[in-house]
This record gives sequence, structure tokens and C-alpha cells, in this order.
Amino acid sequence: MEYKTHLNCCHFFNSAIYTYMATITTIKGEWIKEGSHYINPLYEFTLIMANRKHQTENKPNRYMLIKHPDKKVEYLSGLFSTLTDGVYRIDYRGKNYTIEHLDTTHLFIKPTK
Repeated sequence: MEYKTHLNCCHFFNSAIYTYMATITTIKGEWIKEGSHYINPLYEFTLIMANRKHQTENKPNRYMLIKHPDKKVEYLSGLFSTLTDGVYRIDYRGKNYTIEHLDTTHLFIKPTK
């Protein structure tokens, strides 16, 4: 499983509230489109590719989200175009990745060297 669990402690009126946050350590691999999500059997989360409703100069029009098993959604990265059609670059948690949009049903994500 590609999750690391971190324990966060918040104090509220002398009582401790503990929450666990799952941090995804990698997103690499082949992803297959199922409905509106991209799935990979090695991971418990899914990826969603979306378009911005209001495009700006500073942000790419397309971006990706992570949908966790508990249905929470996390922003992954904007999809930055490269010189090659169907190939994008993203930055997730300080790591650079290349996304190859192989066809309408497959993505391949690999770390950028």
C-alpha cells in the first residue's frame, strides 16, 4: 500500500483530538479510465482529470485531482504541456512526474529524471 500514516494532535479545551492523515508517496504507473476516474489496482485512490471553468494565464487549463477511499478529494497538480502532444508534466509534493496520455482510456505516469 502506498500510504504513510501521520498522527496529528490538536488540543481543544484540555482534551486531545487525534486525526490520521494519509499521505500518498507515489502516483507512478499505468492508469486505466473507468467512468470519470483513472484507476490502478496497486493503489486505493483514484485520479480525476478535469478542466478549469475559468482559465487564467498563470494556471494550465487542465488539472488532476486525487480521490481518496474516504471520498475526500485532493488537488494533485496542473497539467503543464510539453513539446510532445499528449505528454504533460506535473509536480506533486516536490517530485516531478511525466504523464503520457496514451489514448482516451490510458495514462502512464513516471518520475521525471
